[in-house]
Amino acid sequence: MNRKASAALALGTIALLATACAATEDPAPGTSPAPSQSSPAAAESSSAQPSSPASVQAADIVPTLENAATDQDKTPEPVTDPEIDQDSIRALAQMSYAKQYAAVNDSGELCLIAWAYDGSQDANGTMSEQEVECEDPAEVKEEGLHLDIDATSSTPGVELYLLPPDFTEETVRTELLKIEGNHEDLRPPVEFAATDFGLVSVAMEAKTASDLGKISFPRSSGTEFTLDLD
Repeated sequence: MNRKASAALALGTIALLATACAATEDPAPGTSPAPSQSSPAAAESSSAQPSSPASVQAADIVPTLENAATDQDKTPEPVTDPEIDQDSIRALAQMSYAKQYAAVNDSGELCLIAWAYDGSQDANGTMSEQEVECEDPAEVKEEGLHLDIDATSSTPGVELYLLPPDFTEETVRTELLKIEGNHEDLRPPVEFAATDFGLVSVAMEAKTASDLGKISFPRSSGTEFTLDLD
């Protein structure tokens, strides 16, 4: 091969190499570079979801639901609501206006079971028919639970409120004793009572509730919680 042919061959080889490099570095117009592959760890991290907070359970509000039943948990008469878990019934603080108990139903709701009571301290005392009110525990934690038993010509009635668990007996006492004419003697116009674990109930007759209209309690968050009694 002569010198001119050798030179031409060398130049052609250089040109081919340059073209190959350009094709590698610059993608053709209208195309995108191939996406890089993420590592398995990165893929796993991106698909991980934050865990949701645990839901509120009835026993978070009434811890005795997890304890064995005692004689104090016996109701004045059998609870007839078929959705109530009979083994879950536990006594709450008893009041002159109401005999009250907590339980859970088949849906896991927290239930307030109560009989309105006329306050008599002898065998002649009368009670109403039982009433049951149930609500999701998360709702009870924020808003409490209200049960209304209407009076009849022969049985007493009551407006009964199970307050949210963040209220202390002292907070409730302070606010209720501000009500004109209220007191802590036997059967006051607005009665309150707390369980051993601090859950507070408020009870009154329907006329008292209507006359008052509402009662407000301060919360530790700086807001107010209001019982609308109308």
